[in-house]
Amino acid sequence: MNIHKRVDHFQESKIIFDPPDKEKMSEAILEYVEPLLENIRGDFELTEKVIAFGILAWNASLFSKKEREATLRKLKSLFPLEHEDDHKIIEDNFKMLLARKKKYFSENKRAIVDFQLYKLGKNLKIDVVSTADSE
Repeated sequence: MNIHKRVDHFQESKIIFDPPDKEKMSEAILEYVEPLLENIRGDFELTEKVIAFGILAWNASLFSKKEREATLRKLKSLFPLEHEDDHKIIEDNFKMLLARKKKYFSENKRAIVDFQLYKLGKNLKIDVVSTADSE
């Protein structure tokens, strides 16, 4: 799975770069996924996967309830069921992120179209491409 691929659902949307009077999406997404990042400091590949998962949940929060449920079903189908609780963990984290979006970022209606995570010295930096606010 290529996690840097543009999100097809938002391909026709207007892309904006650092809009005035808007929070930076790179900062918003890192704050949004922080609960999932707490225990994986130093693992670049896992951090990248967690951010991709968070972006999927962020964008799903902009969908209808029916589309969110379909997204969760599809997401769970992508992961082999190695342990009995794997799909429950995916679902719980997805729902937790949806709740965080509603609680902390409800006014932010921008979809995330692409992102790039890279190392900058000992730190990680993320660049995020987002749409204008969804209607």
